[in-house]
Amino acid sequence: MNNSILYYPTIEFQKSDYRWLWNASLFWDKIYRIVPPGYSLNEPRNIEALCSTGEIGIPISPIRYSKRASEEFSNFMLNNQRNAAALSMIDEAETEYIRIHSSKIDVKLQREIFYRLKKIDEDENWLYANPNTVNFYMTFLANHIAKKNSLSLYTPNQELWTTSTYFLYDGKMQEMYMPGENFVEPSKDALVSIMIPDIFPQNVLDISPENILKFRERRKDERQQFISAVNHFREEINKADAPEVVEVIMNEEKKKIDFALNEYKKSMDLLKTVKFGGVLTTAITIAADALGYANNVPELYKNIFESTGVWAGVLTGIAEKKLNNKKNPYTYLAHLDSEFSLFHNSRDIFASSPFWASYNYTLYRSIEEFIND
Repeated sequence: MNNSILYYPTIEFQKSDYRWLWNASLFWDKIYRIVPPGYSLNEPRNIEALCSTGEIGIPISPIRYSKRASEEFSNFMLNNQRNAAALSMIDEAETEYIRIHSSKIDVKLQREIFYRLKKIDEDENWLYANPNTVNFYMTFLANHIAKKNSLSLYTPNQELWTTSTYFLYDGKMQEMYMPGENFVEPSKDALVSIMIPDIFPQNVLDISPENILKFRERRKDERQQFISAVNHFREEINKADAPEVVEVIMNEEKKKIDFALNEYKKSMDLLKTVKFGGVLTTAITIAADALGYANNVPELYKNIFESTGVWAGVLTGIAEKKLNNKKNPYTYLAHLDSEFSLFHNSRDIFASSPFWASYNYTLYRSIEEFIND
């Protein structure tokens, strides 16, 4: 998996994306986005400056992917719509609409669930549908393109991260997962969140596009070393089945991540960054038997490992054999302090635990509510 990401679901970078985009530019070698052929981007000067080197905002045409992605989406919805409450939302009466470019959707799928409303827009290139319909499909399309191109998916939006993760694991995610003797449903794998705190510069929006580009060029080694350490950890842990092996890998790999993270943060002296915050989260699968036994829900969020730079916690189970993650993109969630709220009673549940427990519980509830509510 290379150090490149795919931005979605919109074509242009929105004003609300600036903090996310500036932070993403400090990490990733390339940032792609889905742009219909012939579409003219309309973005402010600072975005144009950031994209000027051709490494940020790289357009990928959806044309070659839309037919296959549309077929897979139709099949997925047919097979899984009853398995997740969130997916049923696309059947609601159409009361509001957002647009999606017709090049992103195969004609057959257009007839099935997307609608043309001439009174809104005379441009034949745009379709209009319920926001849930569009967002689910665009998330599915982004997953499809990411898989085909070995790109990671990276978002500051918790709901998008949850949806992407659900699609990534083919809807096989369980509810109320409890490994061991008291399981609710049998599971081959557990989905575990890996959380790296205090990673985003707090003054990132004060940094000019020109200085971001200088940092990218001069501190490339530190950037790549950190992302590679995270990716290597995921690859190694995914191979393990025995608890003893998992423990050894975690102890060894977390040291590498800690070292790489410290070097990466020190390299930001170029940007005069001294204060960091937020959390970078990715998900991995671990053989369920390697987690031992848990007798009640709070114990699911016990500390698998914790260091100055890495936390981890169980999210749910995967009800099929271990998937071939070499073909799957990584899904990263950027928790930016000013744009994230914990689940309403998580601090009460984990009052005596460190912050990561409440944060992980919030991610768990997001997945559970996607399936149930």
